[in-house]
Amino acid sequence: MAEGLNVGDVFLLTTPPNDKHLFVIIAPAQNGKYLCVNVTSKRDNSDTSCILQQSDHPFVRHDSVINYKKAREVDPALIQNQINRGNCQKYQPVSSKVLNRIQQGGLSSTRLKNKYKNYLNSFLNSPQPLEF
Repeated sequence: MAEGLNVGDVFLLTTPPNDKHLFVIIAPAQNGKYLCVNVTSKRDNSDTSCILQQSDHPFVRHDSVINYKKAREVDPALIQNQINRGNCQKYQPVSSKVLNRIQQGGLSSTRLKNKYKNYLNSFLNSPQPLEF
């Protein structure tokens, strides 16, 4: 995928007003963009379609959830630019197992926009190239 970013990649991005959030790329979107979701602390009213625990990623330190309601399309060139400028930090990608849980959670979440579910469905149902 363009600009050195791929599905499963993880980056920490400043998101006002609550400082920084960890984002996971879960599917290609349109016009070369990616569909990203962010990880946030689990609260009483959280969408529990996908719960992450400490063992799921080195950045996760307590029970967290994927905030499907705040999913967004991001331009990989802009993210790469922020990484190059030091305003965004790339982290270890999620494992394929965790990525699959996040993607499946998106399909079952009532908070992910239908437009984004369509991107996710298209990606998950398309033939994937073999990686060597």
